[in-house]
Amino acid sequence: MSINWSAFFAVLVVAYLIPGPDLAVILRQATRTLRSGLLAAVGAQSGLCVHMLLAVVGLSAVLARHPDALITIRIIGGLYLVWLGASLAWKARNLMAAPRDEDESTRADTVRGAFMQGFLTNVTNPKAILFFASVLPQFISPEASIAGQTLLLGAIDVVFGFLPWTVVIVLGDRLGRRMSSLRFQAWRDRATGTALAGVGCTVLATTR
Repeated sequence: MSINWSAFFAVLVVAYLIPGPDLAVILRQATRTLRSGLLAAVGAQSGLCVHMLLAVVGLSAVLARHPDALITIRIIGGLYLVWLGASLAWKARNLMAAPRDEDESTRADTVRGAFMQGFLTNVTNPKAILFFASVLPQFISPEASIAGQTLLLGAIDVVFGFLPWTVVIVLGDRLGRRMSSLRFQAWRDRATGTALAGVGCTVLATTR
């Protein structure tokens, strides 16, 4: 099995350096608590595992070759990002209108929701499907098991992702500790919500 590892890791670095919904969700959760940021990252990488398994059984390639199916996924992903962004913006508005500290039950809900936000944001991202269907096959050798190589490269992608996410989580946690006021929380949710809704609208507007 001959794989150009240097080129593969270069592609991974570029892919994770490009800001996207995953980064926005993980950073926001990390500014709340370190644990929330970690769970959001685990959720995002769990979503990536779903894409990896789809690629192993060949479904990613099928979806990429059938525009109608991919359009449906893009619409679902775009609508989810718009909904999530609007929810965060509305939460920021309510936070400033009736400011109060988070109680234990609210904080617990935040921790539980962190994983699902990370997971759903990633699993509805059509770019992940295209990565496994068109980019990853460029590093696969036809002389060895296609499924085995896909699983190996996909697993490396999942594990590698925790490196940049660790940096994002640590920076987010420090930022959240230094700026824990309600005004910062409202600004954070408003900014994140606007960014996610913007990405969602862009996805919907460019879906053909």
